[in-house]
Amino acid sequence: RHTTSSASSMTEVIFTSEGGGVGVIVQRKCVEGAFIKKDAVIIEYRLEGADPKSPPLKLKSPADGVVLYKPGTGRKEKLANGAPLCTLTGCPHQYVMKDMCATCGENLREKDGRPGERKTTTTASVPMNHSLPELLVSDEIARADGERHKSKCLESRKLVLLVDLDQTVIHTTNRQPSFDPKLHPDITHFSLYGGLHWTKLRPHTRAFFENLSPLYEMHIITFGQRQYAHKIAEIIDPTRHIFYDRILSRDESLSQQHKTKNLAALFPAGEEMVAIIDDRPDVWEFSDALVQLRPYKYFPDVDDINAPPGAEKEKRPDEPASSSEEKKGDGLPEETDETLLHVEKVLKKVHEAFYNHFDTTGNIRDLKVIISCLREQSLKGCVLVLSGLIPVGSDPKRSEAYRIATKFGARVEEKVDEQTTHVVAARWGTTKVYEARRLGVPIVTPHWIYACMELWEKAPEQPFLLTEKSVSPIGTSLGLNAAATGMADLPTLGKDLLSDMKNEVDSLSEDDDGESDEEDDEEDEDIEPSEESRVRAPEVARPKIDESRVKRKLCPEALDRGYTGESAGEEEDQDDDPFGGMSKRKRSKRNSRAEEEEEVEVEKRDDEEDPDAQEADYGDNDDDNEDIDDDDDDMDDMAAELEHQLEH
Repeated sequence: RHTTSSASSMTEVIFTSEGGGVGVIVQRKCVEGAFIKKDAVIIEYRLEGADPKSPPLKLKSPADGVVLYKPGTGRKEKLANGAPLCTLTGCPHQYVMKDMCATCGENLREKDGRPGERKTTTTASVPMNHSLPELLVSDEIARADGERHKSKCLESRKLVLLVDLDQTVIHTTNRQPSFDPKLHPDITHFSLYGGLHWTKLRPHTRAFFENLSPLYEMHIITFGQRQYAHKIAEIIDPTRHIFYDRILSRDESLSQQHKTKNLAALFPAGEEMVAIIDDRPDVWEFSDALVQLRPYKYFPDVDDINAPPGAEKEKRPDEPASSSEEKKGDGLPEETDETLLHVEKVLKKVHEAFYNHFDTTGNIRDLKVIISCLREQSLKGCVLVLSGLIPVGSDPKRSEAYRIATKFGARVEEKVDEQTTHVVAARWGTTKVYEARRLGVPIVTPHWIYACMELWEKAPEQPFLLTEKSVSPIGTSLGLNAAATGMADLPTLGKDLLSDMKNEVDSLSEDDDGESDEEDDEEDEDIEPSEESRVRAPEVARPKIDESRVKRKLCPEALDRGYTGESAGEEEDQDDDPFGGMSKRKRSKRNSRAEEEEEVEVEKRDDEEDPDAQEADYGDNDDDNEDIDDDDDDMDDMAAELEHQLEH
């Protein structure tokens, strides 16, 4: 019998035995939910009382459809003549492969249509398979499979760990190394896409995966292409017992910018049991499930060769990469990277906390909550003040240092006071550094924050203390110069950058005209001083505008050519002076102003011995305001001169 609805058609199959007697089912010939064609055998049966050795009789399908058996139709069940056996429904196309139903085989694509242009409605839309994104399943199938996967993980007491490759557990270069890579057992050489590649495993990588594989189901999620991802998986896991085929590359990713877009498809029953390790928080949209690692960089001058399109490849000045420029006797870079040892401890704590809660309550606690709680214990109770890390006018909450500090439980304030536990400074001589010294607050370099991030606990301050001649833990001088700030690598100034500089000069002029000397002190804190002023300036910032800092903002290329903010001599060669087009009158003016500044410096050094006298001196600023007006005129002249030079 047929019943038809607007959604689909359904055929009810009635059992009709030969001879009209009661039948005993021998076996079902198709499984529940299978699609069968007309005249396909549904069951085999014998009449009740028939010889058990006699050949069974067959009941065939009267139409195409998906088989849904009625209750009481299992093996050895008895069916009276005329009893309902099953129903046949139209195929819902719950499994689709390249616009073809994997269940019934129907071609769902429009004639001469493009991929995805279907003539028949289908419920399949979820790409659950890592390496086969063309296979789509319905939401119902996906949820059921996701629940089975979650139950399997709980039974085996495992969690899920998503692993990034480049600059997280490996570093790959497609340039010939300057040393012999064969001398290092952790460097693998291979050919791919017509080019040569060298991949170096991060120290402790193999032990990391071996130790955590009993606790976590490992998945690779990378922006590298499919062949590259599988090759790296083969290097790390040659026996395929850690990752199996759980590898998702750029070719299967639903987004070229964010890896989060695939999570709902991979884990349709929920992401509560998923943790992540990656060096880039932005591609995970700063998920709380992320355990962020310092970027691993072994080969000099090579960053992430598989970074997302449009991503900034140069590391930020305040963010150290895990690498070393020192060489051993055989020419190989020296390594002391223990990042994965610390991350392994963290992930073991996460696993322990999850199953302690599950065993006690029977409920699943989201790993985002567990990881966040453990992370916030690292710097709990610390009150930080950032100095020299936030550009003037920028939102502090958008800086990397602020984000990491607050995520790890610290409180970040704007001013130094008795509650401040640390001042994180990029350079010596700022107002906040002076206040910290006065109050006895530890002053550390920005690398201290990244050490806390790596250890997941408060790092010792001693290796990161900031002094007037501090050198960072990775060998980069913290005294601000072109190389330290990354300015040395800037290309020649273009029209857009020149326009930005002119706007910046205008805004500086407006601010200087209307602000008090105290506000100028705060602004100077985030603008680097000249080499001369760094040597002889007192700790407190000068209320007068430092002309050298303006020139640094206007023309960072001048730093590359050794310009320090001092006036050039008249006998100096024109090509060596980035402001060589200026008149001698302006140079003389700057020389006289430099002499006046030296007199102020002497007075300030005397004031340091008498704090009361220092306060009195800062109260009289009439002469300083006149100099500020002169500085504004010079800034406009310099911007105009720069524009003239660049156009010619």
